[in-house]
Amino acid sequence: MNITAVLKDSFDLMKRNWVLFVPFLGAFVLMALISLISAGTLVPFGDFQSMGQVSQEEAIGFAGTSLAVVFITMLLSGIIGLLAHGMTITMIDDALKTEKATLKGGWSKTLHSIVPLLIAAVLVGAIVSIGFILLVLPGIIAIFFLMFSIVAVISDQTNGFTALARSARTVFHNFKATIVLLFVLIALGVLFGLISIILGLIPILGVILGIIASAVFGVYTTIFLVISYNNLESKPDTQPDATV
Repeated sequence: MNITAVLKDSFDLMKRNWVLFVPFLGAFVLMALISLISAGTLVPFGDFQSMGQVSQEEAIGFAGTSLAVVFITMLLSGIIGLLAHGMTITMIDDALKTEKATLKGGWSKTLHSIVPLLIAAVLVGAIVSIGFILLVLPGIIAIFFLMFSIVAVISDQTNGFTALARSARTVFHNFKATIVLLFVLIALGVLFGLISIILGLIPILGVILGIIASAVFGVYTTIFLVISYNNLESKPDTQPDATV
């Protein structure tokens, strides 16, 4: 697999289909609103001194409310992020197959695959979390072998369990190429991190530019993963290595 060609094809596809940015941008706005609402909900519990003497029962109640708000916020953000990611992959898949990506088609197909998407996301999250608890390295290995799981759910129209197996099989059959791919993703992540730090220094406008940069990074890396998976799946035996 020629990594340079995949990077170029990913950029060309992104440039031709600006509609791909809508799910990520929409998700960022929704998650920001949810975070603001959650922060506002916790404001009354933030200054215990101004509330005078607080009983143990009240303190426990405040702590429970805070944990519930944080949990609900994380849950909603996770679901929104998963829907945006799945919708983006669906639209990329449509663009590659029919050269046409639409929000309506992406939304309907993502809802159709929501159960396997949730199963795959929960399984990957659980496996990776357990791996990181076990001295970190198993978690990194899990991320490496399961990196195509969500893509496989959409591209192959399969269930969550089979998607994990196909991701692991694809990585195993194309080990060298996938390692190069992973390093490219890490390099893109570092570049995005540097850009985010620079944009963060700009008052007000930097926040807006940061959201746009996040959407560009999310869409581009997702396209890169989808095209890479399709290439590796189509010729797993004849493309064991990656070229630049």
